[in-house]
Amino acid sequence: MLKYLFIRHALADTDVLLRNFLEYDKNGVIVLYNYAGDITVAHAPESLPLKKNYRFYRAGTWTANRWLKWSMFVIQMTRIMFSVLRRTRVCYFVVGGGDVLAWIAQLFKNLGRIEHTINLLEDWSLPSPQESRANRIKTYINDFLLLRMDTHVIQTGKIAFDNRNRHFHNRTLKNTVLHDHFWAWFLEREVALPVKSERRSICFLGNVRYFFGMESVFDLLPELNREFGFRLKVICPETELFVKFKAIAESKGASPYIDWLGFVPNERLRAGLEDCFCGINLHELTDNNNQFAVAGRVVVYIQHLVVPIMTRISGPTVGVLQEHKMGVICEPDRASIRAAIVEGHRANAKYVANLDRFLTYNPYRQSIGVLFADPPQPDSKLRRSGA
Repeated sequence: MLKYLFIRHALADTDVLLRNFLEYDKNGVIVLYNYAGDITVAHAPESLPLKKNYRFYRAGTWTANRWLKWSMFVIQMTRIMFSVLRRTRVCYFVVGGGDVLAWIAQLFKNLGRIEHTINLLEDWSLPSPQESRANRIKTYINDFLLLRMDTHVIQTGKIAFDNRNRHFHNRTLKNTVLHDHFWAWFLEREVALPVKSERRSICFLGNVRYFFGMESVFDLLPELNREFGFRLKVICPETELFVKFKAIAESKGASPYIDWLGFVPNERLRAGLEDCFCGINLHELTDNNNQFAVAGRVVVYIQHLVVPIMTRISGPTVGVLQEHKMGVICEPDRASIRAAIVEGHRANAKYVANLDRFLTYNPYRQSIGVLFADPPQPDSKLRRSGA
């Protein structure tokens, strides 16, 4: 029997996470996927021969044939899981979010091939009021059922935990474990010191969305470029919104000061961020559930010593940044955002030193073995990690 089958989107902390899994137990399979359409079997025991590389669509933008790409992703992932589970049973299936994979795992669990499913849900996944009614209903039902069926759900952030269980009247408590700082367990520095001395780019990393401060930054860019030589670098998959935001930037006269890089894989991300002095994560709406989420882009900023610029409603990472003086927190208005960006550049050396100190002595670092140390029981109450 395999100890675990772990499937997750490839993020900046992937290498550290893999090392933790392998130090804990090498008797497992690790599968990673990315926005470029690649699926990689990063580790498998020698006794379990598996194909190493798969593709669920060819290179190109995310917008074309979106449903075809999604279908191919599901087919390829099911194929990989079947290749593993027809040969051996798995003690723990661990999925880094992703409701489709969690549903496939439930099927194999009912067939007796998986003993426990652990969902690294991490933060708030319910839809926001701005979404359509049909999409909200679908997501509510999906979220609730998965929370009830997974053996073990990892939640990070007390506010997100409380809001989810208030919404579901505490009916999801029985299998949920709250690790307050799970997002920070595997943070390590990804770049060498000293960083590039004259960094002049502002970074936005990850999927572009409305109400994330992008339009405010577009309005500020011509003036910031004129006064300080600042540019904006957008690193994200080329979704439909990516195309729309390029048009918005053009209409605001900001396009000459923006570098649209599209999707950049992890192995090239370090080079893409080396001239960025700050990274933005600027939530603007207080009634949007994203404010409870841990933004993956902020984790990447921290690891690459890029100073995070965040509004005070940008999730549970805000408190950690304030406590360790690692970023600039502002209000969601243009004047405050402008002042925060200028401050992030003016005092960049101080913030970079604090980021480096935090990554060196990370007070939240834990072993992945903590996830498996306390096997969940069907009637157990909330267990809270001291992490």
